[in-house]
Amino acid sequence: MALAEENAGQYQRVQDLLKTYQEQQPKPLSWAQLSARLGKGFSRQTLYRAFYPETHGKDQLPETHRVLLEALIQRFKELLQLSVPPSFPLPDQASAQSKLATPNDRFLEFKLYYWDWNIAVPDAPSNFNGSVVTGLFYLPKNWQNSTKQLRPSKKKEFTQEVMLVLHDGVETEGELWVREHQPGKYDLSARFRRDGAPDLFLTLHIRDDRDLSLLVGAFTTADAEQHSPMHGTLYLRQVETAEKATLTSSSTSQPSAHDETDLMIRQALFQQTYVLKDKHTLPEFVKGAYKTLIHRLSQKTFAGYFIHTQEKALEHFRLKIFPDGHVVIVYHNGISHLGQFRSYHERLMWLAFDYDIKWGIHRYRMIFWKHPTQSDWYLGVGSGSEKAGMQIFMNRVAMYETQDTWDHKSVSADNPIPLNTAYTTDLNALFSKYPLLREYLSGEHTANITNNELLSETPFILQKAGLLPEVRPEETVVGLAGQHDVRLLKGNYLLYSLARETTPDGKDEWFEIVQMPLTIYANSTLEMVGDQKKYFGQMKREGERLVLQFTKRLFDGSDEQESTFMCYCLRLNTNDGQQIGHSIGTMVRFVSTMPEARTVIMVRHDNGEALQYKAYRSFSPDWVTLHGSDEGYVTRYFAGRINRILVPHDEGRKLPENRQKPFRQLYAYAALAHQDGSNHKEFVDYFHQAALHSFGEVEEDKGLFAKLKKAFLESHSAYYARWNKITKRKADELMIYIRLIDGA
Repeated sequence: MALAEENAGQYQRVQDLLKTYQEQQPKPLSWAQLSARLGKGFSRQTLYRAFYPETHGKDQLPETHRVLLEALIQRFKELLQLSVPPSFPLPDQASAQSKLATPNDRFLEFKLYYWDWNIAVPDAPSNFNGSVVTGLFYLPKNWQNSTKQLRPSKKKEFTQEVMLVLHDGVETEGELWVREHQPGKYDLSARFRRDGAPDLFLTLHIRDDRDLSLLVGAFTTADAEQHSPMHGTLYLRQVETAEKATLTSSSTSQPSAHDETDLMIRQALFQQTYVLKDKHTLPEFVKGAYKTLIHRLSQKTFAGYFIHTQEKALEHFRLKIFPDGHVVIVYHNGISHLGQFRSYHERLMWLAFDYDIKWGIHRYRMIFWKHPTQSDWYLGVGSGSEKAGMQIFMNRVAMYETQDTWDHKSVSADNPIPLNTAYTTDLNALFSKYPLLREYLSGEHTANITNNELLSETPFILQKAGLLPEVRPEETVVGLAGQHDVRLLKGNYLLYSLARETTPDGKDEWFEIVQMPLTIYANSTLEMVGDQKKYFGQMKREGERLVLQFTKRLFDGSDEQESTFMCYCLRLNTNDGQQIGHSIGTMVRFVSTMPEARTVIMVRHDNGEALQYKAYRSFSPDWVTLHGSDEGYVTRYFAGRINRILVPHDEGRKLPENRQKPFRQLYAYAALAHQDGSNHKEFVDYFHQAALHSFGEVEEDKGLFAKLKKAFLESHSAYYARWNKITKRKADELMIYIRLIDGA
């Protein structure tokens, strides 16, 4: 392609910047060295297409060439403005030990806090592992780097050296990327390379560059022995000069009783990590299988299909894996994307495509599982985002090995097949040729497809394509539950869960126990009453496991149903198979666009009373009445924010009680620590949280509860008029709770 006239200015600018950069080097760089300096996305072939479009960019469009030139201009400017060498030495090229052992005055020093699951905790239950650990983090003092803005539409971004010492004494150095997105506000990302271990990534946000005393961020890496993902929250606390003499990389992980900030950080990490995060490892077969490319897959070609959720079509693609691990995928319209290949087990492979130079990410990823009996087939899922509109999507993908010859100039894929009844003939012909393809894409549970419970699709699209039957309420659903199950389960129930409500400004919150009437019909369909709406769905039972899935809802006064998603997973308490008693479980749903999970209780309710939706706000008159009724255990089972989203702790064979007893005393003793201080808000907050967790209802709590009650009543009498609106509200609720306990 001859140089387009509209690109001449950018082309000359790139030539000038290259000349300036080469003049700063001790000797001119080769194209390979220049590629390494420029970094990811700027291979030698890419540079050839940019600088020699007439000989190496014959097939590229002027617009593509312009985008590449602009990316080079930006990158050259960044390199020319850096105060440190742009290339970063690998661990075998430079010693991190000498740099980290005596950090010089170029660095700001931080104490690093994070959670490690591998730490054994003394005097703790055998099933309790993990603890807060500390390390050191060194940030260059000139981390902001007074770089001028490249252009009005671009943000400042550059890279520097950064250093880290983990809690076990492992020292490492890495690269730091800094981006200023608003004046004084920065995003920091760091990547640390470690010999014999996966890379470690840190991400931080600085909302005010004048205050670095306490920063919060996140880390992600992998366990080198278990090959399991590791991620979590981290805190950085700046170390004052006076502390540096006593702070080392082997700092104890024990909290300081006299350091309130230290205790707050450790409590926060416990709540955010141990209570909420899943700590299960990947399957055992992944251990030790750490190869990135299995030789037998080299030079393999594939043909495959995926459901294009935006276009509502079944799309065909062609794919080839090359010896160096790169992959090419070709779509029906001739568009092809370069990608990466990884295989960490002979039956699992990971692919990523469409690398974006600007953002440094792949837009689309797929992971495949090799079918155990039909060995030429690979079944998987994909996820990514569209370039237009930035819409995210997820879909099932299936492909099979072929013996086709691969000529990139002529290889092509078939046209997509729209997923509607007009193309039923085309779909049937394809599925007759590949029965496994239909079974997998339709979500059928067959001898060939055994992992449907782990995957999900948009049911509406699949039904309209004829891949799933459209279930109507009057139809009997075959295979979801046997006749014995339906005879035992059909009837009326109440579903209880704990909801969190907030004020419009988000500054205050309260909790409600929500009661939702549920009817299970003889054909396994469901109807549930919510707040000014009804939900419709289906039931599935396997032994003691009961799944209630709601996919449609109808607002009061409306004639048209809309799609929704709520899924309840419960363990049935069948009272020796005679009847359904109370059953406990969890549910997941979306609140607006945010996912949410709750613990739930399902109670049989066949006494003939009219059932209706109801919400019991904590400590309200209705809540007090419920507390004293036969269903009063509900108020003790559900507590505050922390207890709301957890897996139940027992089998549900007896009436449920408070699920997290340690939290009763945790908050009570926190309140006790603040009873004599001037910060009455903290005292009221902790005492209120203890009340939410039913503190004071059992005999062992009585002594401490009496002390807190006395301190609270004294503070209430002396200072109530000075408290803010939220503290007053909590105090009013505490008065109700104290009267409730005193009357018990």
